[in-house]
Amino acid sequence: MIRLLLVLGVVAVILAVVMILGGAALGAVFTSDRKARRPLPAMTRAWLLCIAMVLLVGVATEGILLLPAMGIAAIGLLIMHIVIDSRAGTARERSPQETERARLVEEFGDDGVELLDGAQAAIERIERSEAAVDGWLGNDLDFTADLTAIRENCRATQELKGLITELRGIAEPDSDDLAMLEDARTKVRELGSRSWARVYALQGCAEKAEEIDQSLRDDRARAQLAEKRDDIRSRMAARLYGVEAAPAQTPSSSVDKITGLAAAYQEIRGRAGGG
Repeated sequence: MIRLLLVLGVVAVILAVVMILGGAALGAVFTSDRKARRPLPAMTRAWLLCIAMVLLVGVATEGILLLPAMGIAAIGLLIMHIVIDSRAGTARERSPQETERARLVEEFGDDGVELLDGAQAAIERIERSEAAVDGWLGNDLDFTADLTAIRENCRATQELKGLITELRGIAEPDSDDLAMLEDARTKVRELGSRSWARVYALQGCAEKAEEIDQSLRDDRARAQLAEKRDDIRSRMAARLYGVEAAPAQTPSSSVDKITGLAAAYQEIRGRAGGG
């Protein structure tokens, strides 16, 4: 019995070390990209409880169920770690971008944020275009008024939608309530149309700026082609017409001599053959 207890004690120490190291490794894997801290006290209590249960099962069964108990404890700790870590991850603080996005949605609504995103994207297309950078669109581009108008329309729309919801919640609305609701809905549609009209106008300006950019690129391509053509033509003209303008080249005396001797030889051979 003493030997069994000694063996169980050694196994318990080894088990504790293995479980602690394994838990730390698993924790690093599952929380490497998380900024929230793990709830260590809860996990510590879970470790202690698992160690105690494994030792109790090992002693009660004289080591027969020790390995199954270790496996069950490890699985339970892993599941608990994942659950606690996932809860900690969902409770993490928002990033500055997420906080700003949530504020905009609360102030302007989802449709308003979509309008502002569309307007800002169109403005960025205009401002980074070559036509704007090189001054083809003027040097005083300012879209503050457009963005301000869209924000005011979206803010008013969001407020009207809230009031519409409140008025609709009133029990037994009378004719005046219904008429005001209809006027409010009409105003919401009108404000939305105005905002989208400004966004479409900005997008149209962005497309025109990009058309100018394409025209400038085409002009540069044509200029490069003309320059290349002129270079090739000048070099070809120098070679072609320079050859024609050069003085006529007469054959050398050796050529004339060989030509005359060959003709005389043929004449002599002809006479000899005829004789």
